[in-house]
Amino acid sequence: MLRSSSAPGPWWPLAACLLLVGAGCGASLGMPDEARVCEGFSCSAGTCVSNAGQPMCRCGPWERAAGVDCKVARYTVADDHGGSPGQATPLVLDAPFQDARINAEAQGIEDFDLFVFEEAQAGHTYVFLCEGLSLPFCDVRLLTPEGQQVDALLWHGRMDLWRFTPDRSGVWFIEVTGAGSVGTYRFTLRDLGPDPAVQP
Repeated sequence: MLRSSSAPGPWWPLAACLLLVGAGCGASLGMPDEARVCEGFSCSAGTCVSNAGQPMCRCGPWERAAGVDCKVARYTVADDHGGSPGQATPLVLDAPFQDARINAEAQGIEDFDLFVFEEAQAGHTYVFLCEGLSLPFCDVRLLTPEGQQVDALLWHGRMDLWRFTPDRSGVWFIEVTGAGSVGTYRFTLRDLGPDPAVQP
């Protein structure tokens, strides 16, 4: 049977604290902060946040548009290239080949590497060379600044290159996965100059 009283009982501080979590009572209740919860965890994409004290990965608008999974991943080797725009690796034109890895993950979450090309010129033709070393095959997508996939990426299998001629200058993203496989590969981006077919 409930007992009523005009005087606040011992439950009152806890009730007030629950109502005022935004004022800082959360820490006094023993809830770990987000940085501590996410320490040591990786996201396949998106941002790590605390969900009732457990790490989870939240997709933003870019990740949702790109159709990628935002999941907590435990890679067997530290991830060398992130999967979201904030962790994308900048591409330098005509740089020497660089090595990369599509990682294995205990729960079968696919690793993908995201690269950003910030100075594309409309009407220029670019080729992204991606050669599998221990990785059997590079699976490559071209994405807009908003995360939309562009189907203008032409694959030349014998040369392990993907060619595209952007219709607008600025930022573009290139995503590499292993099509379900893991292993190492190497990559570079080359500028072939203006495409005569699209010049005014």
